Amino acid sequence: MSVNIWNRLLAQSQIWLSQAETRIQSFQEQFQEQARESLLKLAESLLEQEACEKAGPRYQRAKASSLRIHRAGSDPGSVRIGHQRVLIRKQRLKQGDREIPLESYQALRRGDLLTARVLDCMVRGLSTRNYDELLEEIAGGLGLSKSSVSRAFVAASREALEQLHSRDLSREIWAAIHIDAIHFADRSLIVALGINGLGCKKVLGMKEGSTEAAQVCIDLLQSLIDRGLRTDLPFFFVLDGGKGLRKAVRDVFGDRFPVQRCLIHKARNLEDYLPKRAHMEARRRWARLRRCERLSDARLELADIRHWLGTISTEAVASLDEAGDELLTVFAYGANHMLKRSLVTTNLIESTFSQVRRLTARVKNWTHPKSKSKDQIRRWAAVALLSAESKANYIKGYGQLPEVLSRIRQQQLNSTAQAG
Repeated sequence: MSVNIWNRLLAQSQIWLSQAETRIQSFQEQFQEQARESLLKLAESLLEQEACEKAGPRYQRAKASSLRIHRAGSDPGSVRIGHQRVLIRKQRLKQGDREIPLESYQALRRGDLLTARVLDCMVRGLSTRNYDELLEEIAGGLGLSKSSVSRAFVAASREALEQLHSRDLSREIWAAIHIDAIHFADRSLIVALGINGLGCKKVLGMKEGSTEAAQVCIDLLQSLIDRGLRTDLPFFFVLDGGKGLRKAVRDVFGDRFPVQRCLIHKARNLEDYLPKRAHMEARRRWARLRRCERLSDARLELADIRHWLGTISTEAVASLDEAGDELLTVFAYGANHMLKRSLVTTNLIESTFSQVRRLTARVKNWTHPKSKSKDQIRRWAAVALLSAESKANYIKGYGQLPEVLSRIRQQQLNSTAQAG
């Protein structure tokens, strides 16, 4: 190798190393910023918790008494996070004219929330077996009881759950709603993920149940309506093959909104009826269906698949017929190739679930709904879902969504005219 080539390679490698170091530094800065925000919320929860214990909830009316501790507004304060002072609002408490100090604020002033130990646990994920150990370290460093810090963690996650359940859905136009289930131990969470008119993914709501029963799904859909989901505007559903979920959509909305059945789920279901030697051919035919651009071509491919399945398994044909035209809904409304890739499967919500599983993978002991902590699964899921949502990208091909929604609206008007 000549000297000139070697020097060029060396220079290029130095550039790559420099770029890699810059990216690593950027990631570290982003992570530390997110960690500071989370720990600041923890500090605020601790202060509010002590204020509630001493003076009662905010805005609570009580009889005037010189011996009663009451709230007296708030003052600016600061806590140390990562060797920096961060501004925070702290409640003022009084008993008569005497100022009552907040012990938690004094403790927070003495310690540093962002320790190397806390950072390490946040990076690797927190397992339940190490949870008590971490609480003891944080509590010991701040001069607080372990139970106080634990209650603050619970309060912060409960706040995320409340945020999710109280979202106003009337302020946005929704183009598609993906619904699927994620499982924790023997419990199921039915989650609705909305795609708005700008192609942005947002978690709309969730319901916990033992299975994907129709009633749980109905309760979820009804909660979306109660929080302002516009049923006078066009949108469509993207569902897996669950019968309970499909029945729930039909019971709540009738046939007003089209449904796209997930092509991946249906392909997996069909393979259950086929011998292994036929799996590769089934996947090849299914991939060809997904690549179709026009509805007419997709119908021909689906008819060929049905004919081929008929030579192998009548049960597979029955499974295919059960889904019917709902396998081609997105094709019927003229979505282009990019948009179809986003909407003919439940991959969008599955990718969100993969992040939830990663964040909750170290939790080994989920409490039963009848136990004291009835909302543990929902609290953890809410934190993980909102975290995944904050990192979500716009769906591919979202620029064509208005055109697709316009065609759905026109079909709805035609159906109404025919019924009248």
